[in-house]
Amino acid sequence: MEIVRPDQVWSTDITYVPMPRGFLYLTAVIDWYSRYVLAWRLSNSLEGSFCLEVLEEALQRGQPEIFNTDQGVQYTAAAFTGRQQRAGALVSMTRKRVPTRQSTNSGPGACAWGFSPIRKHSPQCGKLGPMRTRCQTHDGR
Repeated sequence: MEIVRPDQVWSTDITYVPMPRGFLYLTAVIDWYSRYVLAWRLSNSLEGSFCLEVLEEALQRGQPEIFNTDQGVQYTAAAFTGRQQRAGALVSMTRKRVPTRQSTNSGPGACAWGFSPIRKHSPQCGKLGPMRTRCQTHDGR
């Protein structure tokens, strides 16, 4: 599938952030075409509510045709998939993945598209650059 425009495909995942005493969990929604971070949250638990909050915030900024997640319990929950469907998005789930030590982001909630390292290809400049939020983009979207 070729991704050729904004809001064609969005994705979300959870990764962990090591802290001196335990972890925080980071989830974000990105647009695959622009690689903009549409919404993000930190949580000290893996309860699904913070994922649903991020989805709601992202949907205030647009509506994807396809919404891709992994098969984590937060994303297979009826509340999450139901909200995606009410927004008119096709629900897409990648197959279950087992993290490995060779992965750039192995551990609880390893990402299919990776928060770590937080550097992605920027289609506007054709070179590696930091992942940007909408407020940091050239076109102001």
